[in-house]
Amino acid sequence: MAGSPTELQAAEHLQQQFRALGYQSDLHAFNTRYRYGAPGERVDWRRITASSTIAAKAGLAGQGEILVIAHLDIYLPRDDRDLNHNLGGLTLQGVDDNAAGLGMWGGNHF
Repeated sequence: MAGSPTELQAAEHLQQQFRALGYQSDLHAFNTRYRYGAPGERVDWRRITASSTIAAKAGLAGQGEILVIAHLDIYLPRDDRDLNHNLGGLTLQGVDDNAAGLGMWGGNHF
């Protein structure tokens, strides 16, 4: 789950894997928030610090570039009812909230 110790472990693991493949890889922490509260009830903003893994590797001159962008996230519980029904959070580790996100672009420049 975003902001959890498990998310940071996953980001660090990805960083190690990228480095083993010869990529320069860094972690990027960022602050974000999400709405928490059922309709008709008081809504809170839950603040978290999440992590991203960024990797890059120089290509051969004149061969163009390939950009791969992906995300792995899970459904965050929106209210106590979600938590009581085991929806979101740590009970659904690795399940994404809007289909797997993967984009690729190839070209001579960005």
